[in-house]
Amino acid sequence: MVRTCTATIRVKGIPAALFMMVSKIMIKNQAMTGAGPAKILETVNDQICANNREEMFVTVWLGILDTETGILTASNAGHEYPMVMADGTGFEILKDRHGFVIEGKEETKEKEDNGQS
Repeated sequence: MVRTCTATIRVKGIPAALFMMVSKIMIKNQAMTGAGPAKILETVNDQICANNREEMFVTVWLGILDTETGILTASNAGHEYPMVMADGTGFEILKDRHGFVIEGKEETKEKEDNGQS
């Protein structure tokens, strides 16, 4: 399995950097449980919502590639569409379904897309 995550935070400075660092650690820890991308982002969202006085948020695209089957399972929490290499000939925009940003609201249900890589 290959896990990849792309994230963006919309504010600048030390508080934003710390928020991004904590978000990344939480996503990585949840990914190690073996859960799917949507469940990982839902869990992280709920954990962040529980203690986010500054009301910061982060957009995340999280994908898990099964290298044996070639199936990419992904979840998008408000991030831009990712670009993927198609058959080694060039890049394509992967137009997946967007969910809500991380820390947008509690108990958000994220969407999950499956497809061949």
